[in-house]
Amino acid sequence: MKAFEYYSPIYIAERLDTLFTALQYDTLENELTVCERILINQERGSLFDSQNFFTGELDQKDVRRLQVPEELNKKIVAIIKNIELGS
Repeated sequence: MKAFEYYSPIYIAERLDTLFTALQYDTLENELTVCERILINQERGSLFDSQNFFTGELDQKDVRRLQVPEELNKKIVAIIKNIELGS
């Protein structure tokens, strides 16, 4: 995971895709807790704020800066690897 200051529009789009894919997978497999799903959605909201900042819809002071904890990020990476191995 990158520090917030280095988010680019490409990174934001890729991270949003990763988080959404993990949530979709979890809908079927139930590997995440409710709290973990909330944390993922909070990061997604933060990333959408960043996109809105880049398009001029939000001021920088209004952009939320939330990331999932590293432990949860490892779980997300493992889910994505499982998906890739299953394809």
